[in-house]
Parts: sequence; structure tokens; C-alpha cells
Amino acid sequence: MRARRLVEAAILVLALVASSRCLAEPDPPDINRAKFETQTLMGGGGPIGLIGANLPEPVSTLPLSVRLAQRFRLPRWSPVALEVNFVVPIGLGVNFLCDVYRSDRVRLHLIDPGIHWNMVQPVSVTRVGRSWDVTFGAGIDVRLNGQLWLTLDWRAYLPDPSVVPYKYGDWARPIYKEAALGGQLWLGIARVW
Repeated sequence: MRARRLVEAAILVLALVASSRCLAEPDPPDINRAKFETQTLMGGGGPIGLIGANLPEPVSTLPLSVRLAQRFRLPRWSPVALEVNFVVPIGLGVNFLCDVYRSDRVRLHLIDPGIHWNMVQPVSVTRVGRSWDVTFGAGIDVRLNGQLWLTLDWRAYLPDPSVVPYKYGDWARPIYKEAALGGQLWLGIARVW
């Protein structure tokens, strides 16, 4: 009975918050809203999911990586962004970002589907040669001041699904497990232009 009352109270609070946001006055017109926003970012990190992982094969995912990226965001009222990134000196990627939460100080984006072209070697599971990866990820951006943002992004680089399962058969499962656990977590800084 007590749990039910807590759930009902939580629903009531959420309803009140949602209705207050809907009834809030809209932001005043701003000429900058119609402009596109570009965000340049640089970050470094590695595959924290592989720490202590028990895999059947030796880990061949990069232990450390640096990423440079440029994000192009649609006008302020849209949650959509396109990111072009370069994992130094591994390859180039393109990701579609969708903000699931956005305020003046915080942005949270989930799923972040994309494609990464491996110019030198793959980011994850380097023992499996391939020319491209499917990428998925998530991230959070926190505004430090007017134009600087602190970013935390995670990306998993999954081997080419059109070749790897057919070529490796049942061995594809540990390959994809390492790729998922070997997702790169980058801490970075970004500047909005």
C-alpha cells in the first residue's frame, strides 16, 4: 500500500512538472535561433568496459584514443545534430545525434547511430580486419561558460555486420562482445561557434 502511494505521488509530481513546462511562457524571439550551431570538440579516453573483462581471446581493442569532432546542430528548437569525427589516426566517422534532454546548461544524447571508416586500423577488435564499423553511443554535454562545454561521450565500434558473422560464424559472438565492451569513453572540451 505504501509503495503504491509513493508511485502515485511520483506520478503527480511528474504531471505537475510537465504541465508547468507546457504552460511556461515561450522564450522571447531571438534572431540567433534561426542560425545553425557548430561545436568543435577534442577529447581523449579509452575502453573502460574491458577493465577486468573475461574474454576467450586476447583483447585487441585500442587502450587509448584521441578524438576530434565537429558537430552541426539544427536551430535551437530542434534536438538533431550531425557529428563528423576523426579518431586520431585511425579513421573518420559520421554520427547522427538526437538530444533526449536539452536545457541551457545540459544536453543528453542517446543511441548516436553512425558509420566509421577505418583508414589505418579498427578502433575495437583490431585483430579482425575490416574497412568500416557501425557505431552506437551516448553522451552528455555540460556548459562551463558562454561558449565552452565539457563533454563525455561513449561510442561502440561494431565490426561490419555484412561480413563478420558470415566469415567467423560462431566466433563472431566474442568479437561483438569485445567490441561492445571496448566502447571508447572520451572526456573532452568543446567550443560553440
